[in-house]
Amino acid sequence: MSSVLGKAGEIPPDTMAAFDVAGARIGVANLNGKYFGFNDVCPHRGCALVEGKLEGSTLTCPCHGSQFDVTNGALLRGPATTGIDAYELEVAGDELALKLPEEASETGFLAGVPLFAGLDSEALANLEAFTFRRTFASGQVIVEEGRTGNGLFVVLSGKVEVVKGLAQGNPRALAALGGRALRRAVPAR
Repeated sequence: MSSVLGKAGEIPPDTMAAFDVAGARIGVANLNGKYFGFNDVCPHRGCALVEGKLEGSTLTCPCHGSQFDVTNGALLRGPATTGIDAYELEVAGDELALKLPEEASETGFLAGVPLFAGLDSEALANLEAFTFRRTFASGQVIVEEGRTGNGLFVVLSGKVEVVKGLAQGNPRALAALGGRALRRAVPAR
């Protein structure tokens, strides 16, 4: 399943453009003919990232200088404390489309999470209206022990490791979570 954004030829090499997809701002960077999609909203102060500077794959936020890698959404430099979502794009002829994961279909992805198994489809749809997807780089800290959390993470693909004592230099792996088969909610503490 995909959502057509526009014509790939309308985004010159080494430039960016923004698109509205179902109320979300999606940025697209053309790096020498290869296209990368990302969340166009800076997680630090909500600035439009496509208005920033693109040097290679490094995107600098125009508001406060946070830097992100447009190829994978990884945070390269703050003041932002998290990366941005990265999205897979498809180019067919000159048509540029945002590839939507199967979990984002009308049936929703929360229905496959055991924590929400008892909810009806209307309740799931209401909850999903408050969700958003994030992509994290390998080795990136998602939540940190001792910090107040403000959300719930559901692992849709990939793997996360729960580690205790990382900040103290005495890391101890407690669990490995993830993959499509597991689909477990990761606690914030």
